[in-house]
Amino acid sequence: MALDQSQARRATARITQTGQANSVNLVQSGASRANVSQAGSGNSASLTQSGEIGAAARLWISQAGEGNSVDATQNGADNRAALIQTGDGNALQLDQIGPDNAAFIAQSGAELAIGVTQTGGGAISVFQHNR
Repeated sequence: MALDQSQARRATARITQTGQANSVNLVQSGASRANVSQAGSGNSASLTQSGEIGAAARLWISQAGEGNSVDATQNGADNRAALIQTGDGNALQLDQIGPDNAAFIAQSGAELAIGVTQTGGGAISVFQHNR
C-alpha cells in the first residue's frame, strides 16, 4: 500500500494490516500523524515525515509477528516516534534529522536488529528483550 500525503499539511494516516507480506509506503509533510499497525509475518513499513522547524510530526508503528521490518525517517524538529515490534527476526531503522526529536523503541523476540541515527540532539529510549 502506498500513500503520499506530502502535499497535505497536518495529515493523519491510520493503517491496519493483518496477514503475510503486507507493505506500507507512506510519505507525509508538515505536522502530520501516522499510526501503523501490522500483524503477521514478512510485513514491512517504510515511512518518511518531512517538515519545517517546529512541524512536530508524530509516528507510531506496531508490528507483531516474524520477519517484519521498519524503515522510518523524520526530518525537521520536535518530532516524536514510537516503534514497537514483537516476534522473532524483526528489524528496524529510524533516522531523525533535526533538533529536539525523540524516539521510543521496543523490541521483544529473538534475532532482532535496531539501527538509529539522530542528529541535532534529542532523546532515544531503547528496550530490547531477547527471548
